[in-house]
Amino acid sequence: NNKDIPVEVLFCWLQHEQPGSIKATITQERLLDGLHLLGFNPSQTSMKKTFGKKSKFYYNDFLEAIRRQEALDSDNLLEAFQVIDENGDGQLSKRELVANLTNKGEKMSVQEVNDILVSFDKNRDGNIDFDEFVDMVAENINFAKDQLSTLFSSSLKKSEAKAQGRAGDRGKHHQRDISDPRQTSRKRQDKSPLSKSHKPGNKAKSWTPFSGAASAEPSTLQDWDCDRMHGMFQAEQEGSVSSQLFSFTLSEPTAVFLSLYTKGTRAQYIDTGCYVTRNDHPNDMPELVGFVLPRVGRKCNITLKLSAGSYTVIPYSSGCKLRKRKSQPTHKEKICKQTSSGWELTPKAIKVVNEIFDRVDLDMKGTIGRAEYDVLMLYTNGEPCDDDDWRFITQEYHSEGGELTRKGFLEMWTMMLVSLLEADEPCSEEELYSQGQFEDLGYNVALELDEAAPFVLFVFTQKPNVLTLLEGLPVNDSLTNQVVLLAALLYGDMQSLGKSLLVFQHSGPDGVPACLVAKNEGDSIVEVEFDLSGSKNIVPHTGNTLVKSKIRPKGAQLIALLQPRLEDKRMIVQCQAALK
Repeated sequence: NNKDIPVEVLFCWLQHEQPGSIKATITQERLLDGLHLLGFNPSQTSMKKTFGKKSKFYYNDFLEAIRRQEALDSDNLLEAFQVIDENGDGQLSKRELVANLTNKGEKMSVQEVNDILVSFDKNRDGNIDFDEFVDMVAENINFAKDQLSTLFSSSLKKSEAKAQGRAGDRGKHHQRDISDPRQTSRKRQDKSPLSKSHKPGNKAKSWTPFSGAASAEPSTLQDWDCDRMHGMFQAEQEGSVSSQLFSFTLSEPTAVFLSLYTKGTRAQYIDTGCYVTRNDHPNDMPELVGFVLPRVGRKCNITLKLSAGSYTVIPYSSGCKLRKRKSQPTHKEKICKQTSSGWELTPKAIKVVNEIFDRVDLDMKGTIGRAEYDVLMLYTNGEPCDDDDWRFITQEYHSEGGELTRKGFLEMWTMMLVSLLEADEPCSEEELYSQGQFEDLGYNVALELDEAAPFVLFVFTQKPNVLTLLEGLPVNDSLTNQVVLLAALLYGDMQSLGKSLLVFQHSGPDGVPACLVAKNEGDSIVEVEFDLSGSKNIVPHTGNTLVKSKIRPKGAQLIALLQPRLEDKRMIVQCQAALK
């Protein structure tokens, strides 16, 4: 497939859901999105320097922004490299990287610098040469090309002293505003209660975006191999969201670009994120190799450098935006109609059944296999299909190569609905909606999809023919929750509350907490109350700003996932925590 999108087509696509035109305008946010899709990663600060307070951008502005990004040639990168290379030996040692990256510009932690060495030191000599440095910048993961020349230019002024967070004394204050940065410890990796063997990069030698920020598309993505699969987010009780997982296997080390594209009319209002784990970790704890925290938008991208092995992709939505409906719409859509030849599905119902087929057809090959059908059964019946039932389905309804075709799927669904209507005690229209499995799959009585969001997972590999397996997996809420907790404990800002309770605030790239987790390091149950009522512009995943929790000894518990109520305004998180 040709993925080299013409610039004029991209400009039209950036105009949200409206019909595109190169004579129309886009916002600065969408202009940034376009540059990201082209493989650039400019900051909002640099854009403001270029365009000032301009809020509407024409096609020529878009072309100018692209030209400016392309002007960031190797001379700028060479200047940055030479400034870091203090002894002029043509290589960046660990000492030089630590001295520069932890004290200038977008400051990094020592652990993040260590992971740069692990990820990009291809010849394993303990240094980064210029070619490896160019590869590191080209990944556009933690900082942009245009920031480098500023960050490492010879005229750079001495950086300000690193701010020190003041951690509160343990045991003295039993109530505290844990969202106050003056009371929050910024020491994350060193103070993690988990062993270092679980940290990203130690075994998989992968680059992890520690900020949880989304990656821009690599500039050469059109030359990468690509495979894709369907998936679905579905709202569950108590604010949670379930999703299929995915597994892929690499035969050789390679860069991998994962892109999650959410479909449907409500997709632009739903937050999506992604976690990636290595499957063959020797301990029970999953090895987290990369993540992007959930944010509202159709696309979620992440770039990783991975060694050969098997990995699990865990698509994630917080539940702040995708929820169980509170009530049904007043309009009810008919599912079946009676004709002279018997019962038939209405055109709307046929459209919905075709949508369901597309969602169940995970590998997008036009047929449904046994494993894919089991995913549907787990959603609707709570258990997979048995051998006899599958044999009957593929013999009774139109199939090819032992898999159910779209025609056969429609035949099967029609027969199921008609049998309910022609039973000794026939279903009413209301009962047909629930017993016909539409409700289980997220549709309301108007046959609108309001409790689920389909998505497509794209898996790109830089090396050809190294993706030996990509398959869909059933929902695994236990693993998903475990990984979300793990990421918060490893990368969240930690603060103590009382003698044994640790609270972790996992923030997005904007520095605003998106996830709150509590860990009990004591030997007895801890009861704690978290009050978020003083916050502004937040939506907690449970819908409640007051959370009471009992945390078991040596256990960790999710307290709240947060998203902004209004996307164009910043969240202000104020959280009071009190031990009971």
